[in-house]
Amino acid sequence: RNVADDIAFIDYYITYSEDIFKSRRHYMTTKNIEEQKKYDIFPQMALELQKEFNILYYRESEFEKTVFTTDESEEIIKNKYDPFKYYVTKLTRKIKLDSTKEEYKELVPLIKNQNKIAGIITTNYDECLEEIFRDFDVNIGQDNMLLSNVNSAFEIYKVHGCVTNPNSLVFTKADYDYFLNKLKYLSAKLLTIFVEHPIIFIGYGMGDPNIQNLFQEISECLAQEDLERAKRNFIFISPVFEGESEIRIREFSYGTKRIPMTEFRLADYSCF
Repeated sequence: RNVADDIAFIDYYITYSEDIFKSRRHYMTTKNIEEQKKYDIFPQMALELQKEFNILYYRESEFEKTVFTTDESEEIIKNKYDPFKYYVTKLTRKIKLDSTKEEYKELVPLIKNQNKIAGIITTNYDECLEEIFRDFDVNIGQDNMLLSNVNSAFEIYKVHGCVTNPNSLVFTKADYDYFLNKLKYLSAKLLTIFVEHPIIFIGYGMGDPNIQNLFQEISECLAQEDLERAKRNFIFISPVFEGESEIRIREFSYGTKRIPMTEFRLADYSCF
């Protein structure tokens, strides 16, 4: 078997994932079908890819030479990095902000007013936020956030890991299961932040299962009257692809509890 055959496993698993998705499609509604695919099937597929990738890395020297340089392989061994996650960070490091893009102008007000932002919580692996908020300290991983001082200002919390530490990535189903096991502790930590500061969610759909799991935990910790008072502190920024920008209040129910949230639907994020 040659290297081309080894690399072909990627195509195989992509096809395999589509077969799984099609077989489960009739169980899903049109509304949640893409959410289900993204947040349920993809982490499982990442786990399968990780297993196959690492087997090839340790067994096939030609495969290793194809995907990594000698220096990269030495770094993996020296730091005991997971080869698959290292490869993911290698690709993710290529993601950079492009100031020549028309959309970059939406970042200008954010850059000018960053001293008004107490902190940032993100699930992104890349270092784009670090490019914007150059004076912010960076905390990587859920555990670091749990141990941090929430009264500290100008910090970026990368709860799903960062490209600077491949093993920190929350990427596969096993990673997400571990993350969810600690969600109660993270929710309690976030509650202390919500009390003092408004939280603005940017880049997350309100139906995102990670967000819904988080609010499920929060709803169990607060009385309904406290949740009502907190609505001004829960702010979602959503893109508008058709129609006009608007501000509205939306509610989500968790058992007998309701969490009201303010949603800004914007065609241009620089308007916020």
